[in-house]
Amino acid sequence: MKKSQISFTAMMTAYIRGIHSKYAKHKIFNDFLAYDLIPEEQKKLIEEIMPKEALMNSTASITRSRYTEDFLMKAIETGVEQYVILGAGLDTFAFRYPDLLKSLNVFELDHPATQIFKRQRVDKVGWNHPENLHYISLDFTREDIVNKFNSSLNYSALSKSFFSWQGVTMYLSKEEVYKTLANIPKVTPSGSMIVFDYFSVDEFNEETTSTDLKKKEKMMNKIGEPMKTGFDPASMKQEMAELGLNLLENLSPTDIEKRYMTGVNVNLKAHKNVYFALAVVE
Repeated sequence: MKKSQISFTAMMTAYIRGIHSKYAKHKIFNDFLAYDLIPEEQKKLIEEIMPKEALMNSTASITRSRYTEDFLMKAIETGVEQYVILGAGLDTFAFRYPDLLKSLNVFELDHPATQIFKRQRVDKVGWNHPENLHYISLDFTREDIVNKFNSSLNYSALSKSFFSWQGVTMYLSKEEVYKTLANIPKVTPSGSMIVFDYFSVDEFNEETTSTDLKKKEKMMNKIGEPMKTGFDPASMKQEMAELGLNLLENLSPTDIEKRYMTGVNVNLKAHKNVYFALAVVE
């Protein structure tokens, strides 16, 4: 992303969550607020770039949101006091669950331009900013979470936390991804958790990726948000262990499809190279 550029990816994924919640007969994830955050001109632009039918059948942002919040709710029941959303984009969790924020602190970390846009949209649609929602600007390519949290008056490195990192790793270098993951155990106690998604290395292999995905890669390059990085699912557990994280789940596209799309809609398929990872701080 350019320094002053609002993330188009964040806009598009929120739009996908929004239209899924409005129009899907069988909802995998109900983000009933996301659609309102997108300006009308941006909705038209998104539909010009990708047909609405294709957006309706795009499952990655829907299933990963469901996966994340399913585990988050369980974590809250076991004593998690802080929810950290890395690359928050136009996330609406804090506005969908105001009662939870009476005892849960939520931290949204994102690129300054996207974060400013999101806050302006929240004001525009007339939502109240919850007292326990905290915004922290962060550029993953230039800054690290340790310094950001150390300078925050609201974040506690002693409190059990749940981190989510959705739709971001593929747009960073491998070094940038691992730097952030390695820093998580430095800012949160043992037992804290993180959920993130990633592309397998096959996503960037000409022989194993689809024509549609090649088109998407070209589109993302054109708008200045190129996809860069994939990981080897077979070595993910060992690599996470080296960063101080114990990988509890590493869902393949087949696993994702079985868990969330069985019997929902025969036309829905999981993205063939997206994996969901759940890890705990050792």
